[in-house]
Amino acid sequence: MNQTNVGRKTQKTEAGLPAAPNQGATLVFGAVGGRSIISPPTPEPPGAPAVNPHLLSDADVQLFQQGIHCRLQEKLGAHPVTVKGVSGVQFAVWAPNAERVNVMGDFNQWDRMSLPLRALGDCGIWEGFVPGARPGLCYKYFIESRYQGYRAEKADPFAFRAELPPKSASIIWDLNYAWGDSVWMKERARRNALDALRQQPAQKHGDWPRRRAGPSTLGRAGTWPLTVGLGRRTSLADWCRSRPAC
Repeated sequence: MNQTNVGRKTQKTEAGLPAAPNQGATLVFGAVGGRSIISPPTPEPPGAPAVNPHLLSDADVQLFQQGIHCRLQEKLGAHPVTVKGVSGVQFAVWAPNAERVNVMGDFNQWDRMSLPLRALGDCGIWEGFVPGARPGLCYKYFIESRYQGYRAEKADPFAFRAELPPKSASIIWDLNYAWGDSVWMKERARRNALDALRQQPAQKHGDWPRRRAGPSTLGRAGTWPLTVGLGRRTSLADWCRSRPAC
């Protein structure tokens, strides 16, 4: 039986059968005795993404190496995710001079060697998925340098939360928050409209210029300074800057 795995684009099998686009699972097409056979797609758990959204793609690595990646906080650090029904945390850290990088924390009794991360090519990023880790647990990276055998426990520079001093561990945290201010947001749009009423504080300019400079510097309404020293027209800000401090 001739088979082919279907990608995102429509293909044809060796037997000439048309293939359908991939809908998140692999479809297997074949031909037996001139009849087409289509195996049903493997069902995915409801609500579970087929791919970890926090994994770094080739495009992410290229932007990172060029120094123009503007959303690294979505890729580096610790991100709670559920992939194919398995809950855990995706870790990623930049350690270009490391020989090995392990993640340790409350989820593995702070064992330095049980959860190694893998190097992502030669860009210096180390990443890994830890099943069972969850928000609220503390963690650190245990880094072994390739130079002079240096070893150290390091906090996560992209952590969303950390312990208070003198403690120094990073904390897994989920930034997803259900805001309850929808009514206020609607009111804000109405209040900030261009035709909305404005409340201006009461101001009285006439008294303080008259006391300092006399009536000669006031405008026709007696409240706005128009001349300063040399008789040129000026703004209120310039007039204030020209006066001595109180």
